[in-house]
Amino acid sequence: MPEIQLDNQIISYTIQKSSRARRISLKIDAEKGLQVILPARAKVDVDEILHEKRKWIQKHLGKFAPHRQYISGETVPLYGVDCLLQVVPAASANRATVIYKDDIFAVKIPTNLKPSLRREAVRASLENWYRREAKRYIPPETARLAAKFGFSYQNITIRGQKTRWGSCSSHGNLNFNWRLIMTPPEAIEYVIIHELCHLNVPDHSARFWSLVAQFCPNYRVHVDWLKNHAHLYNLI
Repeated sequence: MPEIQLDNQIISYTIQKSSRARRISLKIDAEKGLQVILPARAKVDVDEILHEKRKWIQKHLGKFAPHRQYISGETVPLYGVDCLLQVVPAASANRATVIYKDDIFAVKIPTNLKPSLRREAVRASLENWYRREAKRYIPPETARLAAKFGFSYQNITIRGQKTRWGSCSSHGNLNFNWRLIMTPPEAIEYVIIHELCHLNVPDHSARFWSLVAQFCPNYRVHVDWLKNHAHLYNLI
C-alpha cells in the first residue's frame, strides 16, 4: 500500500482505476481509509494531487479512527482502555500472534516478514484476537442480562457490521459487532440491553425507549457516548 507524508502525518492510501470515472476523486472510508479514484486511462502525479488536497484529507480523516501504522508505541483500545502495542519480530514465529497482558498487546511477527506486509499482518492478527475476545465475553454477558431482566432469545452471532453495534432479528436472534469489545463495559451492557428490548418491541417507538429506560435508566448517556466515539473504534 503506497504512503505519503502530509505535513507531519504519514498516510496510507489505495489507488482504484475505474472505467466509469470521468475525473479524479478522493474518497475516505472508515475501513478502507483514503482511496484515490482515477479514470482508467488517466496519467497523473498522485502525490501532487494529495499534497494539493492535504487540508481536505486531514480534515476528513480526523472524523475516523487514527490511521495506525501498527508499530510499537501506538495504542489500541480494549474495554475503553488505550493499551500499548508492542510489535516483536521473533525467529520462532511462523505467523503474527497476539499476547495480551496488563494492558499491553504484544504481537510477535516472523523476522523474515517483508516490511510491506507487516502492517496488515499486525492489524489482521489484532482483529482476530478481538473477534475471539468478543465471542468469549459477549454471549455470557448477554445470557446474564437476559436472565436478570427476564428475556429469552434464540442465538447470538458476532459479526463485523459497518454501521451497527448490534441487531435483533424477527426470529429472536441477536447479532453483535465485535468492535464492541473495544468500548467500556457499561457501553457494551447498554447495547446488549438495547437488543434484548427489541425482542419485545421491534421498533424505536416511545414504548421501546421506555422499556430500555426500565433496565438502563441512564441509557441516553451511552447513546450519546457511542454516537460521539464510534469513529474511534475501527481497525484501519
